[in-house]
Amino acid sequence: MKLNIKKSVGITAVFLFSFYYLNSPILLWISSSGDLWVTALSLLFAIKTFDFIDNPGPISFLYLLFLGLSAVLFKESGFVTIGLFFTIVILYSKNSFRLKLIPYSIIMILLYSLYLFFYFKTQTFVDQDIEVNMKVFVNIWYYLGYIAVPISQRAAVMFPESYLWVLKSIKVIVSIVVPIFFILLIKSRNKSLLFFGAWSIMFLSTVSVFKMDLNLFDIFPGRPISRYMYSAVPGVLLIVAYFLNNLYNSRFKFWGIRKTLLAFTIFYIAGNFTAIGILSDLFREKQRMSDHIVASLDLLSNSLLENDTLIVVVDNIDNSEQMIKSEIHLESLILVKFDKNVEVEVVERGNAPVFAENASNHKHVVRWLPESYKLVSTDLER
Repeated sequence: MKLNIKKSVGITAVFLFSFYYLNSPILLWISSSGDLWVTALSLLFAIKTFDFIDNPGPISFLYLLFLGLSAVLFKESGFVTIGLFFTIVILYSKNSFRLKLIPYSIIMILLYSLYLFFYFKTQTFVDQDIEVNMKVFVNIWYYLGYIAVPISQRAAVMFPESYLWVLKSIKVIVSIVVPIFFILLIKSRNKSLLFFGAWSIMFLSTVSVFKMDLNLFDIFPGRPISRYMYSAVPGVLLIVAYFLNNLYNSRFKFWGIRKTLLAFTIFYIAGNFTAIGILSDLFREKQRMSDHIVASLDLLSNSLLENDTLIVVVDNIDNSEQMIKSEIHLESLILVKFDKNVEVEVVERGNAPVFAENASNHKHVVRWLPESYKLVSTDLER
C-alpha cells in the first residue's frame, strides 16, 4: 500500500517546498529544530504505517510506536502521528481489515494517553495562552490562507499605503477561496490529497490552540508564526502541485496555460529569493541586537545578581523591538547567562518615576537605547 502520486506531482511539490521562503525561519531559529525532527519522523511514521497495513505484526507495530513517540519527545506537535495513523487506516484499509487493527489501535491510544498524562504531570511551564474553542477553526482557516499568501508585517509596512487595499483584497479573496478549495478537495475523493489535507490541518491545529487574536481578514498576524508553519507546509504544497500539474496537462492549452505557469514559476522563484534575502538580513540584525544585549547584561552583572527584578524603561512600547517587548526573552537570556531567575518588566518612560519608591525592594532599573542596542542603568527620578 502506498500513496498514489504521480512522479511529476512529487517533483513539483519538492520544487515548491525547496524555494518556499516560510521554510527559512526554521533554519534560522535554533529553538525550531524540533519542527525539523517532528516533520521528518512524521513522514517516516506515515510511510511505515502504509507498510504496517500491508504486513501487520508486532515488530512493525513497535517500529511505528518508536517513530511516533520519538516525534512527541522532540515536540508536542508530534502527537499528530496518532492522527496520521487513523487517517491512513480510514482512507486506505478495507472494513474487514480494520477489525484486525483494533488491538493495535487500543494499545496505541493507551500509550499516547499515558504519555500525555505524564507530560502534564511533569510539565514545569504552563502556557496560559492555550484556548480550545471555536476560535481554533478560525485560526486553522487563517493559517491555510497565510501559507497560500504569506504576507509578513515587514512586507505590509514596506508596501505603499495608497496601494494597501491590494494586499487587503488579496487576503479577502484567499480567505474565501480556502474553504471552497477544501470542499472541492473532499468531493474529489482523491485519497492522497485527502491524506495530505488532513496532514496540514492536524499540524495547523497544534498552533491554532494558541490565542493569537487573529481576524480572518488580517493582512498579517500580529505575532511571528512563520516558524510554526514548517510541518504543515508539505501537505498544502503537495495539493497545490497536484492542481498545477492538472492545469499543465489540461485540454485548455489555447488559454496559454503553460506560458502562465512558466510566468508563475519565474515569479515564484524571484519572489521567494527576495523574501529569503530580506529575512536573512533581518535575522542577522536580530543576532547583532542579541549580542549587544548580552554584552549589556555583562556590565549589569552585579546589579542583576543582587536584585530579583529588572525594569526596562522604553520610550514607546508599541514601537520597541519584539526582542525587548518580549519579557520572557530577556528573562531567558539572564537565566542562561547568570543561572538566576530575574523577573523582567518592560514599561514606558513616563511610568519610570513610579519605581522610585521601590528602589530598595530588590529592583534595578535600566533604559533601552534602540540606536545602540544597549541596556544602561538609569536614574529613577528622571
